[in-house]
Order: sequence, then structure tokens, then C-alpha cells
Amino acid sequence: MLLRKCSNYVATGLIKMKFLLETIKTFRIINFVIIAFLEIVLHQHIIVRELLENDIAPTLTLSHLIILIIFTIILTWSGYLINDITDHSIDQINKPGLNQVNALGGLKNAKRVYLILIGVTILISVFLSSVLQKWQYLWLVPILLFSLWLYSTKMKNHFILGNLGVGILTCMVILLIWLAENSKINQIRNLDSLNLIELIFAGYAIFAFLTTWGRELIKDAEDIDGDRANGLKTFPIVFGLKSTNLYFRIILTWILAFLMLFCANNFEHFSNFQIIFGTFFIFLPLIVVFALSFKAHIKSDYSKMSQLMKLVMFDGIIFLLTLN
Repeated sequence: MLLRKCSNYVATGLIKMKFLLETIKTFRIINFVIIAFLEIVLHQHIIVRELLENDIAPTLTLSHLIILIIFTIILTWSGYLINDITDHSIDQINKPGLNQVNALGGLKNAKRVYLILIGVTILISVFLSSVLQKWQYLWLVPILLFSLWLYSTKMKNHFILGNLGVGILTCMVILLIWLAENSKINQIRNLDSLNLIELIFAGYAIFAFLTTWGRELIKDAEDIDGDRANGLKTFPIVFGLKSTNLYFRIILTWILAFLMLFCANNFEHFSNFQIIFGTFFIFLPLIVVFALSFKAHIKSDYSKMSQLMKLVMFDGIIFLLTLN
């Protein structure tokens, strides 16, 4: 009897755990955590530290930063949701059962939630513009919302612009933090502090753009069966997997070249720990992905490469934390 109860508890626990993991994956919660983590690191560890060292109070208080993070997450969620709404039939092949539309009870409910997310995004943007006196940037919100909609409905189907578009939109997470504090950053008179902030933001923006561009290309290769069945014209469908692997290696070469150039120009500022961390957790995974691309030809191959690229992107954020 006791054994049966224990077995039931274990079975129930496993079912709940499976449901939790599926929910996290379906709603891209890990991605939201990464976005929040990135904005916290960029603001609290990079900008605020340099501002305070120059006796300048930051524009964003901790509560304002939290609201900005919530805004970014809801904006990003709206992008994911309109993408899943557009791809509902495709995802039945590529990712059966792992679509937000299904989790929200169908297309009709998903569209309602999408409209609610747009409304909340606009309300939060108006609130932040008011309390921060940043009305000049309010126009960015409708442009971002339109860009996310345009990508999901039009650009994503283009074999070149689709992947580039995601890379550019990823940089907006970095830009939002910069725009929130740019007036205070411009007050810094210490050129070393000012140059450090600009170097970190520009460097990470380029890194995020290139790695996102490469990962999106790999995800297209991973989803080639469902995309082809629904008449999409992604790069792997138009040019084939062999050309896709070559294209991906070109992007990886740009990433590695950029990182080596960046490190060479700032080598004296890096500690031994930073050099070791960057070598084993950024350079090495990129080289592994580069090697995998020579033999990749099935969905599981591209899934491994995609996960490694995501790990590299996260490790890039961790590297920011090591900067002094």
C-alpha cells in the first residue's frame, strides 16, 4: 500500500515536472529570463557603476528598471505570440504540441491575448515616457510593434531579410537600456568611463547581432520540413542545406574574427580569469559548432548547433559580469 502511494506521488510529480518544462519551453520563459538578466547586467553592472564613480545619479531607479524589463518582456512576448499565430499550421509539423496558440486555447484566444499585450506595451511605454521625461522616444514603440508584426507575417519568409531582421530586433534590448540613460551618460567627463560604456555596448550589440543571425539561420535549417510543407522560402529551402552550412560558417568566421579583434585591442584590460572564461565558454563552443556544421544534415544536428549558439549568447552575458 505504502509502495503504491509512493509510486503515485512520484508519477504525479513527474507529470507536473513535465508540464512545467513544457510550459517553460512553449512560452520561451528561459528567453525572458535571459533578457531580464542582460538588462540588469548592462544597467546595474555597467552603466550605474560608471555613473556613480563620476558622481552622476542614474535616470532609472530600481523600480523603473523593473518596469522597463517588464515592458521589454511583454514586447518580446507579443513578438513571439504573433510569430506563433502566423506559424500555427507550420508548427504542427516542426513543433507539434509546443505552440502558444494551442496552450492559449486556439487562434481566437491567442489573437485576443496578442491585442492585450499590445495594449499593455503601449500603456507601460507612456508611463515610462512620463516618469522619465523621455517623450522623444515614445515613437519607437509603434515602430517596434509594427516591426515584430512585419517580421512574423512578411520578412520571416524572405531567405535573407528574415534572419537579419531578428538580429536587428535583438539589438533593441540593448538600445532600450542605452536610451534610458543616454542623457546621463553624456554628462560623464571622464573619457575612460565614457569610452568603456560605449565599447561594451557597441561590442555586445555586434556580438548579439551576429550570434542571433547565425542561430536563426540554423533554426531555419532545423525547421526545414515544416517550412517547406507550408511554402516558405527560407535560405535552407531556397539554396539547400549544404549552402546553408557554408553560409553559417561564413557568419561564424565573422563572429570569431570580431571576437579576436576585440580581444586583441583590449587584451591589456582582461584578467587571466576572463581570458580563460572567454576561451572555454565562448571561443571553444563556437569552434565546436563550426566543426559540426561540416557534417550537419538532419534535424537533430541543427538542434545541437542551435543550443550551443544559445549557450554562447548566454555566456556572453556572463562575461559582461566579469568586466571591472
